[in-house]
Amino acid sequence: MIAAESHLSPAPLERRHRLLLLAIAGAIPALLLAITHLPLSLDDLRLVYTAAIADIVIFGGGALWWVARRRGGFSALSVRWTRVVRGVLIAVALLGLAARLSGVPLTLWMLAPLFVIEGLIGLTVWRAVYRGWRTGSGTGWDRIEQGLAERLGPVLAAAAVGEVRIVGAALRSLTRRPLRRPPATHSAAGTTWRTVAIALTLVTVAEGVALHVVLAAFDITHAGLHGLLAALHVWGVLWLLGDLRLMGETGHRITADGVQIELGLRGRATIPMAHITAVEERELEPPDRLIGERWPDHLVPVTAGEPPNITLHLDREATVRGLFGSARRGTAIALYLEDPAAFAAAIAGRRDR
Repeated sequence: MIAAESHLSPAPLERRHRLLLLAIAGAIPALLLAITHLPLSLDDLRLVYTAAIADIVIFGGGALWWVARRRGGFSALSVRWTRVVRGVLIAVALLGLAARLSGVPLTLWMLAPLFVIEGLIGLTVWRAVYRGWRTGSGTGWDRIEQGLAERLGPVLAAAAVGEVRIVGAALRSLTRRPLRRPPATHSAAGTTWRTVAIALTLVTVAEGVALHVVLAAFDITHAGLHGLLAALHVWGVLWLLGDLRLMGETGHRITADGVQIELGLRGRATIPMAHITAVEERELEPPDRLIGERWPDHLVPVTAGEPPNITLHLDREATVRGLFGSARRGTAIALYLEDPAAFAAAIAGRRDR
């Protein structure tokens, strides 16, 4: 029985283990993309490409084996080989897309497998979205994320759904659609991040124009490079606008069973009312990160630039989901609210019933 429980609840990876796997995962597409720039003949390129893939399998597999040994075997890592294969296919597909966008010439023997892999990934994604929509629970976006998580993993699924939601919110902002928030929602957006987002948007636009001018002055006029840089700047502006819009469209709500925390995609959690031991109305001074201060380990702040002014104390840890599938756990959830007194009174009224 104990062995079964340890299998279902694997120990978290240490920081050095996560960094090792992340470094190898990032180095693989970078190495393959760099090889395509080598001035080699087609036969030589095939040979070097094959050798690079062999090295990736050896070093990447060796790193995974080493980490697994340190954590009690592959079962402790919850490694599924089907998920590993999907991760490799996704990396190869992204590599091919990056190569084509950057103008790297790829021969037919490289392009044909890439098109097949990208088609398979697209089919898998659409199938997962359809299945999640039909069989999942929660909101529409929650169901889609659940379906994608079964095929692509929770982190990639959360990142993909989050990006789509942010771009959609940015388009609603640009088309000036009315801001709508669910009824009985307590606003938590504040004004500080709005000022920061507007400033970052102006800086991004100005920096993008200046960068293209500087590159042209140095006779760097590759259309693919300028197009890629322009796309990155446009995406950055959309991301800022979408993030800001989602925070305005969401807020914290008191439900029949507890407290629903939602600050855009920055903080999402469901806190059962029975787990709340106290509600503290007091503004918390943010830590000075320049001198190494940080929030206490048990406290999870859910704000966007504003200092928290109300804290929910819990009798057990709660999980707050954030951007790109990230998660934080704590026994105190610190929030910023435009009207903290009304929020505290609503919780008190619900707990007294």
